[in-house]
Amino acid sequence: ELDQAFLWGTGAGVPRGIFNDPSLIVVAKDTSQPTATISYSNVTNMLAALYPAGRKNAVWVANTTTLPQLMTLAIKFLNMAQTDYVGGSSLPIFTKGPEGWELFGLPLLLSEKLKALGTQGDLLLADFSQYHIGLRKELSLERSFHAGFMTDSIWYRMTARLDGLGSWKSAQTPEYGTAVSPFVTLASRP
Repeated sequence: ELDQAFLWGTGAGVPRGIFNDPSLIVVAKDTSQPTATISYSNVTNMLAALYPAGRKNAVWVANTTTLPQLMTLAIKFLNMAQTDYVGGSSLPIFTKGPEGWELFGLPLLLSEKLKALGTQGDLLLADFSQYHIGLRKELSLERSFHAGFMTDSIWYRMTARLDGLGSWKSAQTPEYGTAVSPFVTLASRP
């Protein structure tokens, strides 16, 4: 529940999640990009929209349905007539690092909390150090024998009073360049 709130919360009675943060940058899909795909340029454009200082803390978060697309990312080369692909990249785009999967050298976390492939929110590049969580009081854990008396079970309830939101009021445009943010996602590709 907390992951869901920190990602998708509206800010009305729940934390304001990253996908509702005013600083979120949504990178447009490629012109004539096929349905439910992720291209090399999608990923590089997302990386370019991440603020430079955030690259040391940034991670990719993806729904597992994106894995087939991420595993086949490559730079494609066209022939002189620009009609056929004649090769691909040997650059390490999607790799297995010492801690797990990596995309362009940054950790890749898989989560069922993100949307399915082709939907805005299926892939996220984030510097979570720019998302703040405030605890109003400590977590409380309560136990009840009564609710499960007939089934010989014990019920537990945990209560948390907290909030969360991004630390940026909006995406920032540097003097030279385009808008950057700690949170970047890819537009829908229906």
